[in-house]
Amino acid sequence: MLKILRLSLGLAILSQGFAQSSLPRVLMVTLSGVRTDDMALFCPSLDRFKAASIFYSNVVAKDYEFHMPAVMAINSGINYDDFYMGQSALKSPSIFQLFRKQYKLPANAVWSIGAWSAGIVQFADKDWDANTYPDQIVSFPAAKGFAQSIEFARKDLAAIFEKSDWDLAEAYSKLETKGWPHWDSYEDVQFAWFMKILSTHHPYIVHYVMNAPESAHFNTWAHYAMSIKESCQKLETLINFIDKDSFYHNMTYLVVSIDHSRDLYYMQHDENSSTRPSRVWMFWFGVKGKKGIVVDREVTHKDIFATVKSLYQIPGNYGDGHILWEVIGK
Repeated sequence: MLKILRLSLGLAILSQGFAQSSLPRVLMVTLSGVRTDDMALFCPSLDRFKAASIFYSNVVAKDYEFHMPAVMAINSGINYDDFYMGQSALKSPSIFQLFRKQYKLPANAVWSIGAWSAGIVQFADKDWDANTYPDQIVSFPAAKGFAQSIEFARKDLAAIFEKSDWDLAEAYSKLETKGWPHWDSYEDVQFAWFMKILSTHHPYIVHYVMNAPESAHFNTWAHYAMSIKESCQKLETLINFIDKDSFYHNMTYLVVSIDHSRDLYYMQHDENSSTRPSRVWMFWFGVKGKKGIVVDREVTHKDIFATVKSLYQIPGNYGDGHILWEVIGK
């Protein structure tokens, strides 16, 4: 009888492992503050991205002109038109929390990178406290000042990896010698960080906010344009990694979107509203058999949440986005 129990337990563990290994992987990359026409000018890979993906040309950023509401809409499927400079929090569980609850996976199976704070990633109420299906969060410490942020990044990296097997000398030399003290300075380190997490932990879901274009706030047009080009190069690196890594190859949906546009003079946000929303775009790569498709109907950032939730067959009426059926295949 004991042997039978052990065999049954072993088969159950094997079955669970197989079920988990067959789950799709979803990597979400949100470009921070880019005008779509600028992307067309300074991203040489844009046409190639379109040819390799489902391209949604009409993503409407309703009622907000800041980064976090878009990130929150992607994470939880709700439009956060009441967000003001951090004075808001998720109104329902995030896709990270729902996924972990559904599949009983550890915290390092899901990551939020560069999303600024836990409040826009994790929902909390009487049933979902900070210790209920938390996700791994790597905040981007731009507001702490240049010198403090470098030290903050060092400590965070040490806490995550606790090893000396990752040589950060090159990344830090770039960070410390650049003449501008903000977003794209950190992006080199943050991207190396992101890629290391992918290769080390092999998470199923990641939401990565690519902050380099935020340099527009602090520097010249040429600097902003160069940050777009560098962001496209990083996307190329990510796509090549997905294609070669055994965990992600042929199992991954890569979603690249823009959180909001910029004003006419590029340096500030496009202060849109429900009557004049930003219109940006997004790509979905990795959809089996579907490439080079352009969808012009209106969609929103909330629809990313709804679609990822459907991909993982997570039950419950969370969020109010719509499933992108071109991605699901129905």
